[in-house]
Amino acid sequence: MRLTQLALPKVEGDDYDAEVTIYKAGGSAKANVERWKKQFSPPPGKTIDEVAKVTDMKVGEIEVTYCDVRGT
Repeated sequence: MRLTQLALPKVEGDDYDAEVTIYKAGGSAKANVERWKKQFSPPPGKTIDEVAKVTDMKVGEIEVTYCDVRGT
């Protein structure tokens, strides 16, 4: 399912390198985002929806959904 993966070197002030993974998944973007959010435990006192940022955007001519989830 993994389409591509990129390593991003850490910059000054960061502790770790970053990793970007791109998948071509089946199902709707909304269904995939909901499934991914269920794989995380939010920080104490927060809900997963409070710590998940989902943004729909256009990159060139392609519609994409960006999901940033914080937690464990």
